[in-house]
Amino acid sequence: MTDTPQGPKVEQKGQVTAAPPPFTARSRCRRGVGEKGLMVMASKNEKALKEALPDDEKVRMEYARLMALFKSAPKNKVALARKLISRAAFLAVALDDIEKDISENGYEQKYQNGEFQFGMKKSAAAELHVTYSKNLFAVMKQLNEMLDVGAATGGDMFENF
Repeated sequence: MTDTPQGPKVEQKGQVTAAPPPFTARSRCRRGVGEKGLMVMASKNEKALKEALPDDEKVRMEYARLMALFKSAPKNKVALARKLISRAAFLAVALDDIEKDISENGYEQKYQNGEFQFGMKKSAAAELHVTYSKNLFAVMKQLNEMLDVGAATGGDMFENF
């Protein structure tokens, strides 16, 4: 290792490469980490996620409701899980809309494949309902495992017994 005006140079197996510039407070600010630590980055991520949510007020309300449910979870884990929470909010609202459609139009719809072949089949809304339900349950399971809210609040009383 040798010193140059650009900083120290590191030699590796016959190659000479420049070492990265020293870590300064200014470089920390450029990377999104200011005097307040990771809070600058978390607030930027929060703004980005809120902007990424659809304009639908229902989705925003569901997102706020889910965030309130996980308020007892550690803040750093909630920051990691915000995208999953927004996905769960969208799926929950979409499921509500699909359930309304199924209740109005039914679970089955008529089809016809030619002149004499016709019958009943599962509606597209019913198929979407099954898919979205599975996805929502998977996301909620991931959130519960990731955020581990039960352990933070003392756990399940039955398991403690």
